[in-house]
Amino acid sequence: MPKVVVRGADLLAGDFQALERAERGPALRKGARAGAKVAQRAIKARAPKRLGKMARGIVLVAERSPAASRQATVTVTLSKRTYIYEGQKKNAAMVGRMVELGTRNMAAEPFFRPAFDAAEGEIVTATEAEIAAGIDRVLTGAR
Repeated sequence: MPKVVVRGADLLAGDFQALERAERGPALRKGARAGAKVAQRAIKARAPKRLGKMARGIVLVAERSPAASRQATVTVTLSKRTYIYEGQKKNAAMVGRMVELGTRNMAAEPFFRPAFDAAEGEIVTATEAEIAAGIDRVLTGAR
């Protein structure tokens, strides 16, 4: 019967533990943020310019999830800051929703969803690249 000797099994086990930490830790959060930044840029580019400062109010918000080790959520949303629109003080989020969904007197001008759909491939690529880079950083530092 042939004998098999495995050397360095403890190093391999350490690499697997580091990989597990990387997948559920900062690499996952950074990947979600990288994808959200791509979405934010696309949405800002499609935001209606006639309202002036609406594109400035498109922000990223990191949300806490109950399963923080398995899920990272970064939301692209409209800021609740108040700006002057057409001589009146209005909330950017309120105006953005009215523009996106429309009102009784104004047709909808969607810009969030079309921008997200157009940039979906870039978002996935940026997210995957950042997660892979985070895993590589952890694995190269693990030894």
